[in-house]
Amino acid sequence: MVGNSLGAEVVLQFAIAHPNCVEKLVLIDGPPFHSGAFPFYFAAGIPILNKALLYYFVLNPRSAGNIYRSAYFNSDLLTDEEIERSLRPLHVKGTADALIAMTLSKLTPLNFSRVRALRR
Repeated sequence: MVGNSLGAEVVLQFAIAHPNCVEKLVLIDGPPFHSGAFPFYFAAGIPILNKALLYYFVLNPRSAGNIYRSAYFNSDLLTDEEIERSLRPLHVKGTADALIAMTLSKLTPLNFSRVRALRR
């Protein structure tokens, strides 16, 4: 299975849930693996607080813009319009609930014993 960006998270969750169905897994530009210590992972289980944090840190153009700009070598190339455009899919009804559910599913300990990182 191959997953890119959020798709990497989706195929990783599928592989964890159904390890017998996956022979190999390729994750491209996926989210960082975590131990569950980041505050949002704790807050994800608290109703109302989870959505407030999600909207403030992820769906808010100003906060997202700061995060995006920190990732660009030349942040002058990133316009406010591009940031707004990149956030549009996240505002589709149900997306916030899906992101919170995925975060909560990560609170289960992961077994990476079968995962091997391939480098060029």
